[in-house]
Amino acid sequence: MAVPLMGRQSLPVRPAGALALASVEERAVRPWNTSRRVRKMMRNVRMRGWIEAIAATISGILLLVTLVWRDWVEEVFGVDPDQHSGALEWGIVALAVCATLTFSLLARGEWRRAKALQPRTE
Repeated sequence: MAVPLMGRQSLPVRPAGALALASVEERAVRPWNTSRRVRKMMRNVRMRGWIEAIAATISGILLLVTLVWRDWVEEVFGVDPDQHSGALEWGIVALAVCATLTFSLLARGEWRRAKALQPRTE
């Protein structure tokens, strides 16, 4: 069974829950083609949004590294500022959590702004 699309080709109807990927022809026919819309939206994101997204990623990686490898400060820099108490590492974790959340929320605001600036074409 096929569903007609306003004078265009018909798309086959898939059963509910089917996980089949759309073919190239189906993506070209769809008026809600997301790849083109996403590219246009990404062009609207200011440099600030990219910097915030990168900072969120870096602080998230620092958070994970510190949680998994607790003595990385001592081994990488060759100093022991907290005499193996772990206080410095927990401080890094707390700072990284705050930074990751802050930068993620700021970047989310920039991406939402870019999405709102995108003209709606239907």
